[in-house]
Amino acid sequence: MKALQYFPTIEDPNTRRTLFKVLQRILMGTDVVKNMNKNNASHAVLFEALALVMHLDAEKEMMPQCVALLGKFISVREPNIRYLGLENMTRMLLVADVHDIIKRHQAQIITSLKDLDISIRRRALDLLYAMCDITNAKDIVEELLQYLSTVDFAMREELALKAAILAEKFAPDLSW
Repeated sequence: MKALQYFPTIEDPNTRRTLFKVLQRILMGTDVVKNMNKNNASHAVLFEALALVMHLDAEKEMMPQCVALLGKFISVREPNIRYLGLENMTRMLLVADVHDIIKRHQAQIITSLKDLDISIRRRALDLLYAMCDITNAKDIVEELLQYLSTVDFAMREELALKAAILAEKFAPDLSW
């Protein structure tokens, strides 16, 4: 799957359909088990399948499934999986038109903003900043401002800057 990402998108409809069937079977058929090594291998395959779907700019019906899978990843306890889920969700915002689907996971992303791991907090901040639009700007900026009072010094400047940019960009009026 990693090698296929180095090539241009597939134009042949039959090959493309076959590849998407395989990818869909991988994305929806991989279960998490108690064996940690098997889980790590399964997650590696899942993330490569997601990356290939994004690279191929898959049909519209695969994107909600991919975002739902990433939503599961950002809600697990394992910090590495949460980090990768947030990072891939940010990448997915850039590749496909899934903005509204990703906004459904806004509450989980805001929860990740308060994680103990600073790398997860940074990924969550980047994702919130990237997914902000006129419909959710007020909620996101309010969350960022509330979080500003408790955030550690390492993230305070970046958080304040992003909140100010979003407030300026999406302000409904000057008093806001």
